[in-house]
Amino acid sequence: MSFLDFFTDEELRQKLCTYKTDISIAIDELFPFLHGLRDKLLITNEKFQEIVKVRKEINMAVYSLLECLEESDPPTIRKFWSNLFQEYNMQKYPKLYHLQCSLFEELKEDRAKHSCGTKPIGEAEFCIMGKREHPDEERAPYSAKGRTEKCSKDQSPECSKDPYRKEKSIKSNVRRVKKSRSPPNQRNFDSNELPVYCGGITGILDKKKLAFGSTTPCIKYMNKWCTPHQFEVNGGKGRSKNWKLSIRCKGYPLSKLLEHNYLVCPSSKRKFKTVHAKLQKHKVETDSDTSIESTSSESESRSEVESYIGLMKKSTICHEAGSSGAEPKNTKEDDFSSNKLPVTCGSMKAILYKNRFTTGVNGKCIRTETKWLTPAEFESMSGISEHLRYWKRSIRCKSETLGQLIQKGYLKLHKLDCICDKCTSPDFESQENDDECSVCNDGGEMICCDECPRAFHYLCHVPSLSPDLSSSENFICTFCKMDRLSSNKTRAMVSSSEFDVYQSNMTPEYILKCEYILLRLCCEPDALEFEKNPCDIVPNYGDIIESPMWFCRVKEKLATNKYHLVGGFIDDIRLIFHNCARFNQGNELEAIGRKFSDEFEEVMVQIFDISNNYLNIP
Repeated sequence: MSFLDFFTDEELRQKLCTYKTDISIAIDELFPFLHGLRDKLLITNEKFQEIVKVRKEINMAVYSLLECLEESDPPTIRKFWSNLFQEYNMQKYPKLYHLQCSLFEELKEDRAKHSCGTKPIGEAEFCIMGKREHPDEERAPYSAKGRTEKCSKDQSPECSKDPYRKEKSIKSNVRRVKKSRSPPNQRNFDSNELPVYCGGITGILDKKKLAFGSTTPCIKYMNKWCTPHQFEVNGGKGRSKNWKLSIRCKGYPLSKLLEHNYLVCPSSKRKFKTVHAKLQKHKVETDSDTSIESTSSESESRSEVESYIGLMKKSTICHEAGSSGAEPKNTKEDDFSSNKLPVTCGSMKAILYKNRFTTGVNGKCIRTETKWLTPAEFESMSGISEHLRYWKRSIRCKSETLGQLIQKGYLKLHKLDCICDKCTSPDFESQENDDECSVCNDGGEMICCDECPRAFHYLCHVPSLSPDLSSSENFICTFCKMDRLSSNKTRAMVSSSEFDVYQSNMTPEYILKCEYILLRLCCEPDALEFEKNPCDIVPNYGDIIESPMWFCRVKEKLATNKYHLVGGFIDDIRLIFHNCARFNQGNELEAIGRKFSDEFEEVMVQIFDISNNYLNIP
């Protein structure tokens, strides 16, 4: 049961009116607060887009949104409060803990005025702010009026006059509920940085630093690091001198998290020194045959180290298991280091470019065969139902979701109000073409195709383009021209033989097909090996090869109409790979040439519509 269930609908509406300013100040980023409201259908998509447009005035935008929510029906307001205190919001906006504590205090005071008996039930009731008989006792079930079910139903008049009997009755209820209490959920405490609070202040606890002992500054408060005791003093709880009970995380005292091994903190200086030395040893140890003297204190420290390692999932420390002290294997480190990452969403596949990634709705960073898309656009094209869409979860790269890559630091998610060059440049936002030439994979001054995402240097395209080409003229690359030709032309009922194609005159249609085949070969990764005259690069090449041929030479002959028959083009391409195999027998280039030769033969059959039933003509 949430503490919000103790408030009536009218009280929650009044609290929203009272705390509009506090909430709007606490929300310093739109994500995940605004996105959560949209996902839970608390606001429309139109309202969402309206607020995103004025994200630079985020506090005023949130305040305006809360004013609109005031007029909503009671279930919507109750759902809003429930969503506001969701785990992801509490972690993102630590100032919400102040608001939550204030609501608890007001609820305690209000229920204390209406409770039965001499002692306010609120003192034993609330697990965050109230004082209890034992720090781990759970609150008893309460009715809407704030009294325990047992007190409201079964209490006799004599019991109300006897404070001792009433006290005993309340404690009995508390103990009964404690038996069914579930322990803290480990998933809520997996992160290395946890929000903590003490009294009226909040901070961020670093679990790795706490593992070195309570004398280590491990809590960040007011942009400064302090020890747990110092944080306890700042929170006004210094007299208790028990920071494990005074400091709380997500409703639990730190003592509870330590008990379940979600946190590790050595309890003495001796143990701290031992654990610290042990951790340092595991970082630098390389000799797997080193024997360790077994003592009781070292056994305790080993237990501490193992607990610490189990807690830190991404830790680079590797503890000894038997006689082995090998370093951990980082198998996934390089999987996501490349700028180009293969991604999937449903049945769709594409390439994500990390240097273009900003947010889910801004920045076209995913490249399909035909266009650039934002993550949200890519997800929408995958066919996933609209109510199930969440691009961080739906789009995957290998075994990870994009949300996990963002969390691990492989992708940098920009804020919605980011003012960096990428997020503020209109050219970047509307960029529909590649940043690199499709042929040489290099940047510089390029011309962009108006029908596909490709871009080319003027001299890399086949045929070569004039630098004087007007920017107002539409440019359609050879790939797109070929797609147009294929879509407009009906496939022949009977395929041609290679001999027929070989003897065909070089018509404009055949010229386009030859240019397409050459451009496709030039876009292959190792095409640079066949681009230029090998006699100018390789010593003694002309002494062995009588008739050298290369891609640029074929491109020049196509541009100057030197080929009268299609067979001339086919012979020259085959000659390139025949010379490669002859000159590079037994080395790596021979295998590359064979791969290109197979690619050419396959594309030629496809583009010229050659039937496999006919024998090849050499």
